[in-house]
Amino acid sequence: MKKRITKLVECLLALIVGIVFLVNGAGMVANMPHHYQKTTAVITRVSGGGSGGITTYRYEAGGKEYSVTNNEYSSLTYRGKEVTVYYTPENPKDIYLWNDIALPFFICAVGLTTSVIAAIFLKRVIALWQTS
Repeated sequence: MKKRITKLVECLLALIVGIVFLVNGAGMVANMPHHYQKTTAVITRVSGGGSGGITTYRYEAGGKEYSVTNNEYSSLTYRGKEVTVYYTPENPKDIYLWNDIALPFFICAVGLTTSVIAAIFLKRVIALWQTS
């Protein structure tokens, strides 16, 4: 009996965690601008390192040239590198990199997958409980 209760609690906790990830990811997606424009930027400045690094990007948007500094750094970041950036026409200085856009969808996928797997196992645990 104790083992069945433990399995039931594990399934319920996994289901709750999955739902939390799904709701948080969906909230992040809902708050994102949904009409990005894509352009190529050149990294003009990299300083610092780790979580304290900054990177400056130069790009053209809507016929104007912009230079934007982000508090982001990667070991793959170097001066002169071309990267794809996404911006909204209403605020071209507000840029997003691919990982900024992909992360909310990844969180949703993790939440959905965890929830489905937990629901399947929960159904099996309940079925076993009812047959005994």
